[in-house]
Order: sequence, then C-alpha cells, then structure tokens
Amino acid sequence: MKLWEFEGKNVRITLDNGHVYEGKAHEYTSPLDNEPEIASICIGHTEFLETEIQNIELI
Repeated sequence: MKLWEFEGKNVRITLDNGHVYEGKAHEYTSPLDNEPEIASICIGHTEFLETEIQNIELI
C-alpha cells in the first residue's frame, strides 16, 4: 500500500475489523521511522498501521 500518496488528502480508511474512518490524512510515517517497523498514517489524533488497513480511498 502506498500510504504516502494519501498524505494531505481526504480519505476513507476501512480497517480489517470493518470500522470506517474518514478525514484528512496526515503524518505519514515510513516503516524505517516507525515502531514496530510498519508504515502508518493518521486521521485526526488516530494512527492507523498499514497492517490493519483493509482499504484506503480518496473521497
């Protein structure tokens, strides 16, 4: 997944557990800069790890 392409854009994130979040994506963190070495992106104050994201799309 290319999470960095969504930074600064309005997105809808669907997680593996079925929860859906919408908002402006910010603070992409690469796996090299993150613990536990998994890319992530935030909406608001919530961080989403790449491994828990089932789908991310522009809205």
